[in-house]
Amino acid sequence: MAGADGLLCIGLLEDDADFREELALGLGGYGFRVAFACDNAAAFYRRLQEQPCDIVILDAHLPGEDGFSVATRLRALSPVGIVMLTGRSALEDRVRGLEGGADVYMTKPVDLLELSSVIRSLARRMRLLPGRVEVINHGNLEIATVPLPSLDTLRLLYFGFIYRGKGIEDLLEALADLFASAPEMRQRVRLTLAGGTAAEMAFGAGGNYLDQLKAQIAELGLADAIDWNLNLAAADIPRTIQAHHVMVLPYRESKKLGLLGQQRGTSGALSWAAACGRGAITSDARAFAEEVASGNGAIYPQGDVAALSEQLLNLAREPRLAQAWAERAGAIGHARTWPRTALRFQALFNDMVGTVHGT
Repeated sequence: MAGADGLLCIGLLEDDADFREELALGLGGYGFRVAFACDNAAAFYRRLQEQPCDIVILDAHLPGEDGFSVATRLRALSPVGIVMLTGRSALEDRVRGLEGGADVYMTKPVDLLELSSVIRSLARRMRLLPGRVEVINHGNLEIATVPLPSLDTLRLLYFGFIYRGKGIEDLLEALADLFASAPEMRQRVRLTLAGGTAAEMAFGAGGNYLDQLKAQIAELGLADAIDWNLNLAAADIPRTIQAHHVMVLPYRESKKLGLLGQQRGTSGALSWAAACGRGAITSDARAFAEEVASGNGAIYPQGDVAALSEQLLNLAREPRLAQAWAERAGAIGHARTWPRTALRFQALFNDMVGTVHGT
């Protein structure tokens, strides 16, 4: 954060070495303190943990994790100001950047005077007194811990309503790609599709969605790797989730998700995953990514089938990840039980009342 010198602290993520150096020197000349400048997301996260910043500047096109994903992850974890500075000027890129977490989206080439003005303007808008913001996560049921099933077969679970917009098609394609690239995994990975199929959701102008999914499964040759558990009874939810290793939620953008994202809504399925002590792989659609940003899962860019397939392959080859994710998810779920969540609200309200009355 702003140091003893009073200068705004800036972190840079830019893979072009020349531009990175030019930007760091230029911002220093305009009175900012550039704490670090990295060329990849992994190094950027490490440096940011060591040196928190007021504002970060992200390129979009990066080796490995791209700037859009980094922006989404940061927005889930921190109130840091995010400026995306990239050569990608298409409208869909701008919208993706801003709705994914960036406060400002600028395109290259950029005038340093304009960039410095944008940074100072963003800093003014961000000013909040310490202690004015308190984040309390969504509560969940207290569910007894159950050990993971044997890792001899990796059991993946999609859990939730089954209707268009959930990205289930992406998950099926990613699973087929996994088997194509690593045929030996066909005998070691299974996917269960479980959840509700309300008529107004499963049917629409495009026809019967379940029939379409089943046709896709047949076309991709996945019938022998898929299990179904439709219209799951509430009492059976914990047992079903805990019979699997990892939940996979390939959410895509939609009007519903857009509204939830604006409201900082959470995913009921991800809340169930934490309560049941199971990790998750989810897309970066809206605020949902924050639910797996604490070592309890992985995220990938929504709609990116290749990236999802890569996450599945990584998990299949390193199934012990499921154990690490489960342990972390269990700790998160334990901390978020409704009684503990209620105590946090009570403490916050008591503190607010005490502040108002000067006690």
